[in-house]
Amino acid sequence: MINIINSTKKMVQHAKPAIGNSNKGVADNLDYYRLESEEVIGTRIKELEAEWDVERTVELKASLLALSGIILGVSAGKKWLIIPAAICSFFAIHAIRGNRLPLTGNFRTRKQIAEEQFGLKELLKNGSYKNLDSNKF
Repeated sequence: MINIINSTKKMVQHAKPAIGNSNKGVADNLDYYRLESEEVIGTRIKELEAEWDVERTVELKASLLALSGIILGVSAGKKWLIIPAAICSFFAIHAIRGNRLPLTGNFRTRKQIAEEQFGLKELLKNGSYKNLDSNKF
C-alpha cells in the first residue's frame, strides 16, 4: 500500500518553490486578514473552499490529455495513443519516485489551503481577528 503522507511530503520537497514554499504565504495571509472585517474573512474562506490544490490540477490536466489521446487514437490513427500511454507512464513514475510535478503557476497543496482555512476560522471563532499572532500557525 502506498503511504499517502510520505508521497505528499516527497511531492512538496521536489516541487517548484511556488508550490512547496507557501507556509510563509499562509502566515502572511493570516496577518493581512486579522485586520479585516468578519465579512471579508468569510469571503476569503469561501475562496479557499473553491481553490484547486496541486494534485487536483494535475489530475484534471492528465485526464483531459489522456481522453483527447484516446479520442484521436480512435478517430485519427493509432499513433495518437502514445499520449495516454505517456500520461500513464508519468503517473507510474510519480507514484514510485514521488518526483516533481510539471506545473507552472502558483499552486498550493491541500494541506496548505486547509491551514489557511483553519487559521481564518479560528479568527472568526475566537473573535480575536484583530489580535492574531500568526507565528503559532
